[in-house]
Amino acid sequence: MTTNLEAVLRRRAIRVSDTAEVPAEEREQMLRAAVAAPSSFNSQPYRLFWIESPEKRERAEELCRGQSPARTASALVVAVADLGLWETTSASQVEWMKETGFSEEKIRAYEKKAKLAKWFYVQWWFNILGAAKRAILKALHPWKIIGMASISKQ
Repeated sequence: MTTNLEAVLRRRAIRVSDTAEVPAEEREQMLRAAVAAPSSFNSQPYRLFWIESPEKRERAEELCRGQSPARTASALVVAVADLGLWETTSASQVEWMKETGFSEEKIRAYEKKAKLAKWFYVQWWFNILGAAKRAILKALHPWKIIGMASISKQ
């Protein structure tokens, strides 16, 4: 795994790759490492898709505006944002906490915090709440660059 991770960290913008088979065990390790990346409220609001078939790789190349690495890379993983996952992830986190023996107090504290996540991701009609959250963040931090916080579906 260390060798693979080193290769990923050293890699630069390669336009065409020699496709090589990625063993299932290594693929699983890479996906587990990606899923372990922390996110706000530990909600992991994304899904990861490993693209293998030549047809899907060609379609990925089209969707990436003709960028050949989408078709020729040895490993192609597509990350898709899914803001609706916060609820599912929160429920599975509570299950995991119960199975591993966390105290009821810690579980309740997490559940309370997880309920706040809803307000972090919910947008309402025409993104009214998302726009309000962005305005509040800008008012609190007028000189800070906010970027693309999870305040809208985009």
